[in-house]
Amino acid sequence: MDPALFDPPAAAIELDGCWEKAVPPSLPGRGIMLPYFDLEGAAWLNVWSVVDAKGKLQDLRVLRSAEKDSHAKALNPLRSWGFNPGTCDGKPMPMPRTMEIPSTLR
Repeated sequence: MDPALFDPPAAAIELDGCWEKAVPPSLPGRGIMLPYFDLEGAAWLNVWSVVDAKGKLQDLRVLRSAEKDSHAKALNPLRSWGFNPGTCDGKPMPMPRTMEIPSTLR
């Protein structure tokens, strides 16, 4: 059998598993306040990322979008958001997080 079959895909990210009490990453306090705009009329992006052990987003990826254009303007503000990192048995560790954001976020 070809050993290359067991190589991870080029964009793969390896995360440790937690077999103890896991708490997922969360937004601090009341969350992020968005500027006023029409949320019902906005197109939404489904975004996946890893929240690192310091609470910063890493490896942002758009999973689903109603729009075809670039999402850089919507993703850039996310990089400055701070999260409470996920924990495993009380110790911070990188964990994935999926969220929906309006594509008009600037």
